[in-house]
Amino acid sequence: MEAMTEKRSRSPNYPALSLPIAIEKVGILYKNLHTHAAPRDVVAKGLGYQSLSGPSATVISALVKYGLIERSGEGWKVSDRSLRILHPHSPNERSVAIREAAHDPGLFAELFERFGEHAPNDDLLHNYLARKAFVPSAVPLVILAFRDTLELLRQESGADGSPTETAPESLPVSLCSTLSQ
Repeated sequence: MEAMTEKRSRSPNYPALSLPIAIEKVGILYKNLHTHAAPRDVVAKGLGYQSLSGPSATVISALVKYGLIERSGEGWKVSDRSLRILHPHSPNERSVAIREAAHDPGLFAELFERFGEHAPNDDLLHNYLARKAFVPSAVPLVILAFRDTLELLRQESGADGSPTETAPESLPVSLCSTLSQ
């Protein structure tokens, strides 16, 4: 009789970082590599990691999902969207780029379409994600990343819907501890 092998459950694709943390990370990458294309292992080092590993690959993946880095030849480089966030010509340019980034990951686009930019309570999000086949341990991380991303969108829009300046130190960083170096 053959031994049954257990298949590891995986959640659908989602950014493992909130957008505020991803912006912080791409700022580090920009400081170290500017806009030069580099292979993934060099990108990992530019992000401050010793090598390409699970944590650095997770960060790189999130940056790709938000459109903050992009393919360039055989490497990766800081995207124009990142430059519009890090060094905008106007607050509106930054606000638009942040909104684009927030809506870029497939799961977040789906959540925005279903719930708008005023997400429902955690129980409803948890139920929705569970029905989308997320493993239970991933659900709180997804909710946290989504909520922090929503908070950044709120910070970027004034009460009248106009963009406001957001100081980097005021960005939500509650997810940072899960992927700290």
